[in-house]
Amino acid sequence: MASRSRWSWPGNWSLDPQPLFGGAFFLSCLGYFSVNTRYYKVGKKPEYRHRRCIVPATFFVESQDGKNPHLLEPADGRAIAFGGIYKEWTDKVTGEIVYSASIITLPGIKPLENIHRKSVPMWLPEEAYEKWLSPEVTNTYELDYLLEPALRCDLKATLVDKTYSKKPISNPYILSSAS
Repeated sequence: MASRSRWSWPGNWSLDPQPLFGGAFFLSCLGYFSVNTRYYKVGKKPEYRHRRCIVPATFFVESQDGKNPHLLEPADGRAIAFGGIYKEWTDKVTGEIVYSASIITLPGIKPLENIHRKSVPMWLPEEAYEKWLSPEVTNTYELDYLLEPALRCDLKATLVDKTYSKKPISNPYILSSAS
């Protein structure tokens, strides 16, 4: 089943509407909030046993400490399937059912050490999709091999001016998955 989801991971928190200019509101979190889930914490989350998802992407942006962001995309143009977990919760302001997804991050790897040495998103191999999404797989030991960081194909890396604008400021270069 495909579904839209917010890329965020609420902890034990509640939503607190905060006024902005022009009468608009934003929702602030009164507690822990994240967009990624570290590999060493994922085993403690019940969602890892029961609510795994695939977060599709055509690229991602990484930087170390917010410096020198790089746009990373498969050199062959294919899509990426990041491994994630999801939660269902009720927005306390609107009463709407909301889905939030979090990408699992793994330890850094050699090909990306000059871009982001601390971590890499969990990148699922195509042959793992069915098992990853299966509600029958509740023994997560069957999934441990996916917690090994790896590039699933060569990446085209382009230095960009800012993470959000993604304006290239250098020529792209290839990061080999064979490294």
